[in-house]
Amino acid sequence: MTGKNGRYMLISADTHAGPPVKDLKQYFEKKHWRAFDEYVEEREVQKAGVRAAAAQTMSGGPSMPEERIKAWMAHESLQPGGHPGLSEPARRMRDLDADGVVGEVIFPDFPHIVSNEPPFGTVTGGRKLGGGINQRSRELYDPELVWAGARAYNRWLADFCSTEPARRAGMAIMPLFDIDAAVSEIRWAHKVGLRGGILLPGMTPELPGYNDASYEPIWSVCEDLGMPLNTHSGNEVPDYGTGPDATLLLGTEVMFFSHRPLWWLMWGGVFERHPGLNLIFTEQMADWVPSTLSDLEEKISGQFRQMSGLKFSLSPRGYWKRQCFVGATFMSPAEAKMRDEIGIDTIMWGSDYPHIEGSWPKTKESLQYAYAGIPRDDVQRMVGENAARAYHFDVKKLLPIVERIGPTEDDIAEPLAEIPKDYIGAAFR
Repeated sequence: MTGKNGRYMLISADTHAGPPVKDLKQYFEKKHWRAFDEYVEEREVQKAGVRAAAAQTMSGGPSMPEERIKAWMAHESLQPGGHPGLSEPARRMRDLDADGVVGEVIFPDFPHIVSNEPPFGTVTGGRKLGGGINQRSRELYDPELVWAGARAYNRWLADFCSTEPARRAGMAIMPLFDIDAAVSEIRWAHKVGLRGGILLPGMTPELPGYNDASYEPIWSVCEDLGMPLNTHSGNEVPDYGTGPDATLLLGTEVMFFSHRPLWWLMWGGVFERHPGLNLIFTEQMADWVPSTLSDLEEKISGQFRQMSGLKFSLSPRGYWKRQCFVGATFMSPAEAKMRDEIGIDTIMWGSDYPHIEGSWPKTKESLQYAYAGIPRDDVQRMVGENAARAYHFDVKKLLPIVERIGPTEDDIAEPLAEIPKDYIGAAFR
């Protein structure tokens, strides 16, 4: 649906938010304050070291000019306090309005450098660097603290989203090593309006895979409440070390680990038992979808299917069409041409605001780069309508905002003449 004068309803299926971690203290019970203060102190020391190491690594890169290194390290999103829009509602709205974005799906922020992660989590390889609240977190911290960190972030996010409830679909985070606690937290998140659903922790060897029957209460409550499951790039990748090949190893494998829930839930019969459950893949591009579905189709028609003895009412493509979405941060012109192979009703667009690699503040040019020449109705489905459906946005409430800030059809109809010279992200690929 477009507004008058051909304005597009632009919903970013990929943005990030999180306050400076010290500001989350008010959301903890007092019995956890001492542990929280110790965590914050530890994190500040770690972040300073990580930031210094990042600057040194970048300065040693032969393919990155010095002026580009300086531009990266000076970017607001890489400062110790993070970009102001991560936690300041007024600044965030100014930025999104200027970018033409009327609605957003908010993921937490899991940076190595900025101290605004949900506390008592972990990132790459289980190192104590803060970040995602996930299955491995309880190996590093008391499980009670892991849950306290998740609840603190979720309650901050609920307050943050309440300032613009029609425009913000916040996403709850939680470990899944306590099923009853997770179900309770999902019900709470739905009640307070965090309709972005839940961020599905990456799988680890420490707990059963997502085909295990123990997770059935989680799948059931998410289906009943219309709370989608989400995966984001970076879920549970191994520890690649600190060598010069670490970045390339990460870049080569990071998407695979984020894609894994697709076949675990599919082959485990979760999609079959819960036809109303949605699974969304974000910041994982979209060009992998056709080849992955082809591979899964081959598996289900060959000897592996015969050996398993399992029966499915739909093909992998059928399950994808019925229950999956891909938040393609950022779509390339090649992927836009593949829209029918991917499934045009499953594609969503994301700006990755306010990350340095995101399309902000050059979203109009990025859309022009990817979608020029594509029929208006197809573009609208990919940049807004599909996200409105997946995350239950009230389109009627968004349309007046579309009339005010939405990009026009003319804004992105013509091919982009030149990529902006002052842009230093990754949205033009």
